[in-house]
Amino acid sequence: MRQSDTGMQLPPGGFELVEPPNLLASKAGAFRAKNVDHDRLDRSLARLVRNYPEAVAEQRVALRAAWNRIKNQEALPDDLRRFGEIAHDFKGQAASFGYPLVGHVAETLSVIAKAGAVRRERLKQLVEAHVSAIEQILAARIEGDGGAHGKAIVEGLREATRKARETA
Repeated sequence: MRQSDTGMQLPPGGFELVEPPNLLASKAGAFRAKNVDHDRLDRSLARLVRNYPEAVAEQRVALRAAWNRIKNQEALPDDLRRFGEIAHDFKGQAASFGYPLVGHVAETLSVIAKAGAVRRERLKQLVEAHVSAIEQILAARIEGDGGAHGKAIVEGLREATRKARETA
């Protein structure tokens, strides 16, 4: 006989079935997925997608402001962290709101930021290209992947990032 994690005696090869309490039900209150008004939810999501460039305008401005201070060697103590967070946020959220091209550009920008490489002089043009691309995509409201032109932009930025990483 062996003892289970809860102290129960088990025969060789035996097992104990543990049924944890459903704590989520008490947190959800009266909400039940079957009661969701899907038409209303679809309209709300469409409104979020339509307004995404405006919804992230503050983040876009903060990304540019942090980058300008970093590249001019005037960075505030929080700028590098904030720059990386904003790039990461764009990477994760943009596709959910119909702007995967922003997400793809932010993905390589996030790699540069995580590596702490945004301050390197030789990467300034590369970082500037990423920040400008995000600004221009949002300003032009380019939803989706941007087609062949969008693919070329993403591949160009990824290739330049790969080359920069190899020569680091």
